Amino acid sequence: MRPLRLEFCAFGPYENRQVLDFSCLKGQSFFLIHGATGAGKTSVFDAICYALYGEAADESRRPGMLRNREAAPDVPTYVDFIFALREEVWHIRRNPEYTRKAKRGTGTAREMASVILERIKDGEPVERWKNDGEVRRKIYSLIGFECRQFRQVVLLPQGEFRRFLMADTAERKEIMRVLFNTDVYQEMEERLKRKAADLAASYEKIRARQEFFLQDAEMPDIQSLQEAVESCRTETELLRREAGTREELYRKSLQEKEAGRAVSEKFQALEQALRREAKERQQQERDKETKKLWEQAERAAALTDLNAQWERDKANARQKAADLKSLYAKGKQAAADEQKAREIWRGIKDGESGQKQRQEELGHLRSLLGTADSLAESIRAAEQCRREEEASRKQAEALKQMLERGRTEYKACQECIEVLRNKAADAKAVGLRVKTLEQEAETVRRIALLQQEIAGAEEQFRKQKEEAELSRRTWQQADQKLRNMRELAGQAQAALLAGKLAEGDPCPVCGSPHHPRLAQMVGRCLTEEDLEKNQKKTDQYHQHWEELQEKAAAAERAWQEKCAARDALAGSAQEWRPQIDIQNELNVYRRRLQEDQKACAELSEQEARSGRLEKQMEEWENKRSRQQELSRQAAVSAAAAQKSVEEKKSHLPETFWEPDQMRGHIARLEAEIREWEKRSDQAEKRFREAVTCYGNLKGSWSSCLQECRQLSRRAFDSRELFMQRCREAGFLDRNDYERAIAGQWADSSYRASVCRQLEEHAANFQAVQVEIRKARMETEGKVQPDLPALEQAEQHAMAEWKTVHERWAASQERWKKLQKSRKNWQELEEQGGRAAARYAQLADLADLASGKSGSRVSFQTYVLHSLLEDVMEAANQRLLVMSRGQYQLQSGERLNGNKQGGLDMEVFDNYSGYSRPMATLSGGESFLASLSLALGLSDVVQSYAGGTRLDTMFIDEGFGTLDSETLDVALKALFSLQRSGRLIGIISHVEELRSRIPARLEVKKSRSGGSRAEFVIGTTES
Repeated sequence: MRPLRLEFCAFGPYENRQVLDFSCLKGQSFFLIHGATGAGKTSVFDAICYALYGEAADESRRPGMLRNREAAPDVPTYVDFIFALREEVWHIRRNPEYTRKAKRGTGTAREMASVILERIKDGEPVERWKNDGEVRRKIYSLIGFECRQFRQVVLLPQGEFRRFLMADTAERKEIMRVLFNTDVYQEMEERLKRKAADLAASYEKIRARQEFFLQDAEMPDIQSLQEAVESCRTETELLRREAGTREELYRKSLQEKEAGRAVSEKFQALEQALRREAKERQQQERDKETKKLWEQAERAAALTDLNAQWERDKANARQKAADLKSLYAKGKQAAADEQKAREIWRGIKDGESGQKQRQEELGHLRSLLGTADSLAESIRAAEQCRREEEASRKQAEALKQMLERGRTEYKACQECIEVLRNKAADAKAVGLRVKTLEQEAETVRRIALLQQEIAGAEEQFRKQKEEAELSRRTWQQADQKLRNMRELAGQAQAALLAGKLAEGDPCPVCGSPHHPRLAQMVGRCLTEEDLEKNQKKTDQYHQHWEELQEKAAAAERAWQEKCAARDALAGSAQEWRPQIDIQNELNVYRRRLQEDQKACAELSEQEARSGRLEKQMEEWENKRSRQQELSRQAAVSAAAAQKSVEEKKSHLPETFWEPDQMRGHIARLEAEIREWEKRSDQAEKRFREAVTCYGNLKGSWSSCLQECRQLSRRAFDSRELFMQRCREAGFLDRNDYERAIAGQWADSSYRASVCRQLEEHAANFQAVQVEIRKARMETEGKVQPDLPALEQAEQHAMAEWKTVHERWAASQERWKKLQKSRKNWQELEEQGGRAAARYAQLADLADLASGKSGSRVSFQTYVLHSLLEDVMEAANQRLLVMSRGQYQLQSGERLNGNKQGGLDMEVFDNYSGYSRPMATLSGGESFLASLSLALGLSDVVQSYAGGTRLDTMFIDEGFGTLDSETLDVALKALFSLQRSGRLIGIISHVEELRSRIPARLEVKKSRSGGSRAEFVIGTTES
């Protein structure tokens, strides 16, 4: 993997967009990433790591922490990375979740995390992945590393490997466990232990369940259970046979009882039929009267239509008589109306002469209406001319007054402009003074803030230093206690050996057969577990002390950085004044500046106003001239119009000079004429209608009289026919008929239901008689049985059968339960055998993996030991070159015989032929060893990743501890890596490297807080 182009924006300390084009290196495969502390050198690798894996180079930095805090809300945060892999070019773009400016409105919105991966061919994407999970899997398949391995192989943090180099066994084991992620082996040990424990517990549960089944069966052992199963089976078979015999006896008694019950039911049926026959006979007697009433109602119902016809004819005759009376009254009224209409019509005909006079007057007035209209128009024209003359005169006078006021206002405006021009001339000098004072106040404010921060940082440093010193004393006390315990443990071992010696036996320590003074046990014997427990506690104290030391060093650096920043600001200020004096002077000048700025704004307004006034006065002068000319023309037009009015008045009566008066009189005449004609037409119409109405009513009365006589005769005929039919039906008169059909008998449905009841009662009586004859035939020659005796015999047989059946069921249930308990016990016996065999295997594996058997080395320690050997072998290939053949790393176990569990490291000095501890190396030698170890680790991790090769590597810090000669050797060793085709980037703030490495990525931090980076080709010397 080789980077081609890296672009990022609002990322880490970089506030703005940064583009790093690696083609600027122009074939250089070794470059320096140089910049001040905190400028953002490591953030370049953060950007690459985040683009590929969505994570920073340091696990402590989460993706949500990568956005620059000073970035504006509308500036996006993203990383865009183009890299080459073998012969292919890939492009990936990723952004974290952050708060941005809303696309609509003035609020904010959440920009969700997104990623896109593309394969580029001929400058165009040919494949694309957008899902984060798919992108991560694709990156892993391309590069061959997970994010953790990528950090180890591509970025070599020197501080971590120096700590690894100088650590003791326990700490080195912990570091290697993190670097190689060997927790999986520890987890394997724990899983084997848990599985073995689970199998042991499972086996105990199986035995407990077997015991439970025996107790549930109330048996002491499995042999007793077997015997009980066979005994219960025999007993169940005997009870089954006895239950069958009892069941047969019960069924026989049941059949006898059922036969007796059937005969008894037949005798009961005969008795019930005789009782029903008596009741039906009584009902037949009651039905005789009902049948008589029903027959009368049926005969009366046959006459209903005739009665209804008589009632209709009678009602029609009465109605027609009422109509005849009404027509007589209407005819009398119509005769009176006809006489009245005749008199009104004759009176209107007598007024025709007045109608002719009104028509003649109307014609004369219509001929004069045009003249009256022309006179009114002339009067309005004359009045309009007078009004126009007066308006023009007034407007000309108003324009004259406005012109005088404008001249006065224009003069005052010119005087104000002259005053404001003098004030505006001083605004520029005052503005420059305000900026100078603001810069001076900001510098003093920042110095005061830094002074407060320095005091806090100094206090924090003091506290961290005190805590570190307290932790160091605690660790020293624990270490002294551990050494004392080890000494006591040695004495205890000697006492144990002495306790087994007898006079004449050789001493295992010195070999002497004589033992004048044997070692004695003092106190209790310390075990390896006690020593290991205290060793862990001492290591924890030591680790805590180192952590506090690092925190104290970080606090000291922060304090020194703030002091340096304060000194830099203090040096930039020429002289210090109290902030209150600066602020007072600044306030004075700001007020002056505001006044001058206000004067400048007012000057522009006054100049614009002066121009507007000058233009306005010119317009007013032109308008006044036009209004004077219009006033003269309006006076001439008014005189001519008045002359025309006088001429037209002489041709009209004075009462009709107004055309509206003439039109009103004409309208009244027209209305009177129309009203007379309307009244004449209405009177004539009413007279003719009254004559017609009287004639019609007279004819209708004659017709109605004839119809009334016919209906009376028809009603009489209907009455006679109805009475004749009543007598024929057996009714004496109409009252006798109405009594027969009174009440419910008038309803046909009721009569039908009575008929059905009568027929049903007759049918029931006949059916009962048939049933009696049948029952007598069935009971003839039979005797009624004793049912209680038969039922008692059946119940006794059933009780004996149930008793035997329940005993058989209980015996059968117990037999099944015993069989189930035996089967469950046998199945558990098989499971227990398998669990015991599996437990034996897993217990041996767990003891072997945890180091309790075999070579007494745990699985994780064995793996770490092998990895350490591989790393040291790869590291020695470079350390021998960088140390000019003097040093090489070796495992401490070479000096400890068969001790296989330790992870001790020593350096072997080929010049002296002796090995010595790592702590004896100087600062430069430690760096060379750390660098070799880091490069060796990179090679080992790549080999374990399936041979995957990375063409890019970053080395972070550590070169400041080397002298010039050793630095040359280290750089030559790193330059040799170029022959393998790798792109090597060294992250350092050491100035000397700028003169030795021609290609550099310069990272600079601006005063505003944001950083910027750019490639520079050529050493500082050139």
